Amino acid sequence: MEPTKVHLELQSIFDQLEGVKEKASEELIDKFASLILENGECLPDDDRVLAREISKKMTLSDEVQAKIESLSPGRNSLKVKVQLQELGILPSSIEAREAYYGLGKEESWRQIIDGKFHEFGPNVFDDGLHGRVKEPGYRRGIEEAGEQICKMFDHPLMDVYLAAHKTSCSHFKGEANATRCDATQIMNMRDESFSGIPRPKGEMEWLRTLEILNLNPVIEDISKSYGLESPFAQIGYFYDRLDSLEDLGVKHPRLRSDRNENSKALEETMTKMINRYEEKVEEVRQKVLEAYETHTRGVSDPDKRAKIIDAIGQGYRKVVLKEIAQLYSELEWLHPWIDGQGRTDILILNFLLCQEGFHPCVLENPYYSYTHTVEEWTKYLEDGLEKYKAIKTMGI
Repeated sequence: MEPTKVHLELQSIFDQLEGVKEKASEELIDKFASLILENGECLPDDDRVLAREISKKMTLSDEVQAKIESLSPGRNSLKVKVQLQELGILPSSIEAREAYYGLGKEESWRQIIDGKFHEFGPNVFDDGLHGRVKEPGYRRGIEEAGEQICKMFDHPLMDVYLAAHKTSCSHFKGEANATRCDATQIMNMRDESFSGIPRPKGEMEWLRTLEILNLNPVIEDISKSYGLESPFAQIGYFYDRLDSLEDLGVKHPRLRSDRNENSKALEETMTKMINRYEEKVEEVRQKVLEAYETHTRGVSDPDKRAKIIDAIGQGYRKVVLKEIAQLYSELEWLHPWIDGQGRTDILILNFLLCQEGFHPCVLENPYYSYTHTVEEWTKYLEDGLEKYKAIKTMGI
């Protein structure tokens, strides 16, 4: 069978297992067993991980189970991930998906829409109930994007990020629904940079702009991290100034007639940021696995081993939460998309939280990262995780 068709069949089986508390049906087991026995050796790494996830929901024959066990991913990063999943330090893809929908699909809008607007309900942005412009299609976009990315826990993060943006903004119609572009432009990078901050309409907006410029220490943090010659401020979707991104091998033009170069620089920088996050997390995971092997060597008591694993898991999540916060701050700061940046970043934020063993968060003000350090923003995410738990406990 063609690799693409095999992947679609596996994904279909995975989707059918969603919400299944007991073992899978005999019909589904037979279908899965046939796929593995006939195509197992040809599966790419991502599908090998997916097959292992599916097998956990099934009672398989010894032959099929042995075949599954032999399908170890080729890439070391995936091997480490699978090992940490088996230890319970990382969730399986099914567990991550269940975590994403911990409030139920009908209430999942709460983890995307600003907490301060929850009182207006899920259609607050569609109907302009928050006192601003209406954007019909907003809720459908974020819900469909959530559905899509929850099938991508074993995919490269860049693929997930692009899918989240494309799907959540697929309803864009430009002025017709108060968006800055239409559906044909949503995957384009911004093609402009500015040499100065244009004055927004309205005195209050201008004062808020000045406040962000004066109180934004995260600008300096990220500027240093990416080797900028001088920091720049970004409000909404425009720059104060950006000279270069030398340590990333990227040069960002300040004002150039060739807008394609501006867009290319944004895309390259976005890619560098996402790659840097993945590399850092892979490094931390490797260290966590080494710590497990060191601290459990010679420990036969299962209770003691469980305590060690729990302590290592807690330490891992503390480190990785800051990495997630850092990436979110960087992407918001870069703002590569013409429009839809905020919703895309929040979708990815909650995706990463679930992937790393947390659950989604509820943020009163997702733009808090603009005016605070990564440490302060990380604490804000912790508060958002607690708010989510409170909402779930109250049974909303």
